Amino acid sequence: MLPDEICEELERMESAGDYPLVAFWLRHVTRETAEQREKARDRQRAYRERRAGSGGKVNGTKPPKRERPAPPDPRISEVISHYQTHKPRARPGKKEVDKIRERLREGYSADDLKAAIDGCFRSPFHCGENENNRKYQSLELIVRDSKHVLDFIETPDETGHVPLKAQQLRRNIELVKQKYREQYEAEHGPK
Repeated sequence: MLPDEICEELERMESAGDYPLVAFWLRHVTRETAEQREKARDRQRAYRERRAGSGGKVNGTKPPKRERPAPPDPRISEVISHYQTHKPRARPGKKEVDKIRERLREGYSADDLKAAIDGCFRSPFHCGENENNRKYQSLELIVRDSKHVLDFIETPDETGHVPLKAQQLRRNIELVKQKYREQYEAEHGPK
């Protein structure tokens, strides 16, 4: 609210023909906004009092609890930073982090996932040499499932050789399959 002296001075100026629009604005709009602000403060004060008196409840219900984010895994950060060496502007979100976490739980190491990222960026098809001339290099695609990770790890380099890491991983997978096949045949007989 404006002091009475200023209001009287503005009214005198308006009657003299000086600054009529300024006087109108100051007399009506400023008072109105001050009254609106006072009403808003009263509403906020009442809301806080209702909330404080009900143990945090408003209208009988408690506000929803915020989910705490899972503690950051250094292996996830390592994979993301490796991806950002290829795509510096990339900002992987929750979906990508969850997919990385799933692959790590499946037994892939951070080095395996980094090798898959490198494999995707070695693949001519995924680098844009396809009929659409489009790059398919999202982190979500690379770590979507075990098949994608393994396929990207096995992407041959420029000379046509499959990286040693991919050969070792493929051999380990075959050994595990053979072990389970033998156990199954021992328990149930040959197929």
